[in-house]
Amino acid sequence: AYLSMMTEATTVVAAWGAHGRLYGRDQAVLKLLQRPIYVLELTTQGLPAHPLYKKSSLTKKVWVA
Repeated sequence: AYLSMMTEATTVVAAWGAHGRLYGRDQAVLKLLQRPIYVLELTTQGLPAHPLYKKSSLTKKVWVA
């Protein structure tokens, strides 16, 4: 279900936070998408930040993984 949503969506915003690298899931998702991915902000490790405690005024920007 998620794969079909990701491939059909016009915009995909990554927001998995600091633990997105667990078991290589971040790389697996990036390989599936093969297109521009957006983020709201990056963690100190350079990963897409989870939006839970972020300002609502953030705007998406293209992420170069």
